[in-house]
Amino acid sequence: YLSMQKALKRGWGIFCLMPLGYYAAAYFFIMRVPMAGRSENLPLQLLMTCVVVAAYCLLFLFFRQMRETMRKENERQLLKTQVKAFERYREEIRQGQQQISILRHDMRHYTVHMAALLREDKTGEALRLTEHLDDALLRATPARRCENDLLNPVLSYYLQRADQEEIEVEANLDLPQSLP
Repeated sequence: YLSMQKALKRGWGIFCLMPLGYYAAAYFFIMRVPMAGRSENLPLQLLMTCVVVAAYCLLFLFFRQMRETMRKENERQLLKTQVKAFERYREEIRQGQQQISILRHDMRHYTVHMAALLREDKTGEALRLTEHLDDALLRATPARRCENDLLNPVLSYYLQRADQEEIEVEANLDLPQSLP
């Protein structure tokens, strides 16, 4: 009952009417009847008690089913988020591979240009060219947040969302080698 009370914000007044109705009926059929006539109402009292117990059992079964449904919905939402994270990570890898392919194509031009700059003693320009190349390589590599291949896309997704929302996050995870 407590887990359902936490999950449901409203509607508890209806559930409280059940015991209140039972007590009102008990008062009407038991307490208002003189002591001598109470035994005549015994079948009605037993029937009323059985109905209330059955109602609580049905309510318990409903709560259990509702809790299971909410758990499945939470798992579905989590899987949906994980799939979205994996899709985004896959797209990052695809873009990175595309950039690396372009850089690989341009690498010959970079090395020829750098050799010419070094022959002419233009080391400053050669350094800027290597920095530009290094920046391009870093941009082509998707961010690696952790060593776990399953957790990395999800972690990257949430940290990217925080970055987009300009929320500063400091994360330090200590994970076992294998996750269940």
